[in-house]
Amino acid sequence: MFRRMTFIAISAILFAAPAACQDSTSGSTRTIGTPETVASEGFTEVAGLRELSDGRVLIVDPQERRIAVLRSDLSLDEEVGRSGQGPGEFLLPVGLLALRGDTSAVVDRQNGRILLLDGVTPLRRSLDLGVGPECDGQATLHIELVKASDRQGNLYFTSSTPDAISIRRWRPGTCVGDAEAVGSIPRSGGGQTISGGIVISERPPPLGPVPAWAAGRDGQVAVVHADPFRVVFTDAQGRRHEGPAIEFEPVALSEGHKEAWRESRRRPVLTSVLARGGGGPQYAYLPPTVDEPDDWPRVLPPFPADGARFAPDGTLWVERWVEAGTHTAFDLMSPEGRVTGRVLLPPGRRLVAFGEGTLYTVVRDDMDLEYIERFRLQ
Repeated sequence: MFRRMTFIAISAILFAAPAACQDSTSGSTRTIGTPETVASEGFTEVAGLRELSDGRVLIVDPQERRIAVLRSDLSLDEEVGRSGQGPGEFLLPVGLLALRGDTSAVVDRQNGRILLLDGVTPLRRSLDLGVGPECDGQATLHIELVKASDRQGNLYFTSSTPDAISIRRWRPGTCVGDAEAVGSIPRSGGGQTISGGIVISERPPPLGPVPAWAAGRDGQVAVVHADPFRVVFTDAQGRRHEGPAIEFEPVALSEGHKEAWRESRRRPVLTSVLARGGGGPQYAYLPPTVDEPDDWPRVLPPFPADGARFAPDGTLWVERWVEAGTHTAFDLMSPEGRVTGRVLLPPGRRLVAFGEGTLYTVVRDDMDLEYIERFRLQ
């Protein structure tokens, strides 16, 4: 449910560029201190956001099991659709993807399908998941692993192989088994966690190095590796380019980082539960078990999990670990895998989407609600 925001202090903060190596001194640093618009109402979890061509904003909140529309000033406009299993209905929206024009795809985990929206109007048909008779015996799509989309309507997901995690580009309506491999992340000897929905080891090291990946609207895919820190690009035609190793000065792990990790681990997580009387899987948000690790790393990796995202102009933004309680920092990567600049946002922001010359973040208040902010880039 919505709650009225009581107080969020927002101030323009002037940061000095931190001392660093090659990656921080390449290009200029831009500080964006104050959002142009802040929503007055909060969500429990902003799991997907998309700016439409008329300036309105679509929001998916799985914990509240709702799809909402905000006006261009980020005030609440209307609710989208209704709960159910019928055409155009949903039960658990966990993701929001931009397709062609103002068409969007909503990943409905509970119903096991992908709902289509025309602007803010639910369509009575769902996305064809490639399960027709011609696809018998082939792989099926695990919709919870779909992470990205491009302007051609392709979806990007991860699948596991014995040696690696494969990133695949799939055209809806075709067999999932025919999806094109467009990136790969090797498994390490001891196992690791891969951002984007795949967990290889059950107990990954806290705040350890986790490869990240992203897909752009033009069809290019980037895999960001932590050791060494570098980016591998695959363009829409399948051409692969490996960027140079990027030098960086590791940030020492502090008590502030540990406490932020503990706080994040205390938040409810989506959990599959057994339904009474049988039937399909049911889902609920339950508090997780927080196990304090025996060993913490001495220093942090170059970037956090899920720290990569493409901007509409094709620039790759990679979030960087910084000192606890300071700014939120992003390195801007060229198609050659080189750092061309850095953007600094106020502390505690989570980047959720880009708009037309804008970016959208969320920030949590003391009630643990998320408030949407829009920052102007131009």
